[in-house]
Amino acid sequence: MAISGKKAKLRQRRGDVTLLVVSLLLAVFIWLVHNLTGDYFTYRQFNVIAISDLDGYAQASTSPVLLTVGGQAKGYDLISRRSRRLPEDVTVKLDASLFTADPSRKDVFTISGEDMQKYLDDAIGTDFSVTVIAEEKISFTFSPQSYRKVPVIVPEISISYAPQYMKTGALSITPDSVLVYGNVADLEKVTSVTSRPIRLQGLSSDTRGEVSLNRIPGMRLGCRSIQYHIPVDRFVEETVDVELKVRDVPLGKKVLLLPSHVRVVCRVPFSEKKRLSAEDLSCTLRYRDLASSISSKVIPRMTSSTCKIYSYETEPKMVDFIISEDR
Repeated sequence: MAISGKKAKLRQRRGDVTLLVVSLLLAVFIWLVHNLTGDYFTYRQFNVIAISDLDGYAQASTSPVLLTVGGQAKGYDLISRRSRRLPEDVTVKLDASLFTADPSRKDVFTISGEDMQKYLDDAIGTDFSVTVIAEEKISFTFSPQSYRKVPVIVPEISISYAPQYMKTGALSITPDSVLVYGNVADLEKVTSVTSRPIRLQGLSSDTRGEVSLNRIPGMRLGCRSIQYHIPVDRFVEETVDVELKVRDVPLGKKVLLLPSHVRVVCRVPFSEKKRLSAEDLSCTLRYRDLASSISSKVIPRMTSSTCKIYSYETEPKMVDFIISEDR
């Protein structure tokens, strides 16, 4: 019985030791996880190359700039980088509007540390969060590059509108010209840059969008896309009979118009409260235009109106005229 009791106590002691060892290992594991995943403030150094679309310059800066940066990093990242003593290389894409030309140094452009912080943070990634940059102003040198400014052409435009909607102005693009960079000999052959087609259907409101530019082999474009704007509004049609008039008829001459009235079909804004009348429109022809015409027909055109009109058509589209002596 005594021997059996001793064996039981021995097994219990071994179990207690095992439990203690497991508890210690678990505590160490929790401590490691807590410390390795925790955030710690540290400093790191980066060799930064700037990428930007500065007018007249190469896209990349000529040499890297050494930056000392403070920020938050995970514990495991700090341990993994202990053996790395050299600054890390990083390329940062920066908007050209953030740069200011240095008046005292040629081809040098500066950016504030505050503006750099966000872009550098995005370039570095998620393992390190930038909170401070030691330098207030950071300077980069860019090499001048040959370029040529050419217009942008949209080669294909296909647009349809919802019923009772129409374009109320010309399609506009921004920018309407771009800089093309390359060898001087190649640049002389470039006269324009084309965009991808603009194809839209069923428009019922002002429309804005973006379309990419077609690349030119061996060259770089100052921008990769353009923005377009199409003004669109709802309309109603109004029909008015308007008398045709001729001005500046010299003494001794008279003009007979056939017919003397035309029907004008106008497209006006749907929001327009007032209905059109003959007094709201004026169709006046100039005598010198009739006298210099090589035919006896003229296109009647509206010369004034008291309300907003998007477009109009006349019936008939052309009228006859006869110039004779006034006796």
